[in-house]
Amino acid sequence: MQCIPEKIFNSYNNIAVFLFFVLALIIPSGYSYGATLLLFGALFHFFVHNENNVPFQIKNTKYILALLITYFSIQLISVLIHHEEARELDKSARFLLAAFVLYALTKFPIRSKVFWASVAAGAVTTGLFALYQRYHLGVYRVGGTNNPIQYGNISMLLGVLSLAGLTWALEKKRKLLWCSLLITGAFLAILASFFSLSRGGWIGLPIIIIFIISNLSTSISKKTVIISLSIAMLSLFSAYKIESIGIKHRVDEAFSNIEHYIDGSNQGTSVGIRFNLWINAYQLFSEKPIFGHGKEGYITTKNEYINNNQASPHIGHFNQAHNEILDTMAKRGLFGLSALFALYIIPVLLFKPYLKHKNSDVRASAMAGCLLSFCYFDFGLTQGFLLHNSGTMMFAFTLVIITSVFTQELRRANHSRCTDC
Repeated sequence: MQCIPEKIFNSYNNIAVFLFFVLALIIPSGYSYGATLLLFGALFHFFVHNENNVPFQIKNTKYILALLITYFSIQLISVLIHHEEARELDKSARFLLAAFVLYALTKFPIRSKVFWASVAAGAVTTGLFALYQRYHLGVYRVGGTNNPIQYGNISMLLGVLSLAGLTWALEKKRKLLWCSLLITGAFLAILASFFSLSRGGWIGLPIIIIFIISNLSTSISKKTVIISLSIAMLSLFSAYKIESIGIKHRVDEAFSNIEHYIDGSNQGTSVGIRFNLWINAYQLFSEKPIFGHGKEGYITTKNEYINNNQASPHIGHFNQAHNEILDTMAKRGLFGLSALFALYIIPVLLFKPYLKHKNSDVRASAMAGCLLSFCYFDFGLTQGFLLHNSGTMMFAFTLVIITSVFTQELRRANHSRCTDC
């Protein structure tokens, strides 16, 4: 077969990544279109056009590839142990597909400029869509084309990644243009999260912002860092105080729910139900701590607890614990929990050492890799985020895209250093 020019593969991947982020939240299953294009390109390269082995010279690429395959393998073993149907592998199979994409993206990597433009554009479009839903359609709790929790948290992810892009933008020739685009994207995407009224995505936001700005110190002065932190915290406080956004109402409601739960007057509130789900999930985990109960076993055993008055009747119609860790413990035990913790921890361990790298392109992509795990840990505190297609697709494919960008920029930085020597 005639060799297809490398530029065509690169352009194809860049377009697919752009569509992945831009369409993610503004059309039904929008995150699937770019991901499907990336997968088709990867499979074509792997089975049809695979002339050379992909050079896995950067250890991060090898470890992320191993992480994706291991996560799927552990889920597969768990499904087999519990004699569950093959459809239970639907979500985890996305990690295996993402591994194929990473294989191709290492050979035909994504350009930093394309990645950050795609993230910013996706953040802007989801923010504008939220404004349209809130003020034109009159939807008080916006959810895009998804449910409000998934929509709000993924919007937050896009906003946070846009802020991480400032590390890259501050050292570019057109830094004013790029910074303006990324800041606008961050503002609109975080606003979309606020409009979703999904509190789970807000829990770690102050810490995440501090992490981002403190790691910008390589590019900006300490004085600017302090001013930026002050502006960020003032902005968050202002958003909290503006009644029309709805943050204050939701936060006050959460504290009221906690009070009612503690005094026993009402355990059927949003927060009260979560507390009871968490307690029950731990009860179920205590029964089968190694491999858990499986999905069906979780539901069956939970209902037995309710019928025996050992669990609140308010949790009867829920099929998840609304906490990623506890849900995994109850359904998959410590065996499955090891895979989840690997998703949270390994990317951070791999990318964190490069947060102070001399090259801003490397620093920025490393920060994005860390933030992806931070955000998903945050989202998982109050939601089984990876139980949804949107949560799984956004994590798996964003991770391989970031790894591709990081690998490309680190290779370039190492090559430049060798050339200078």
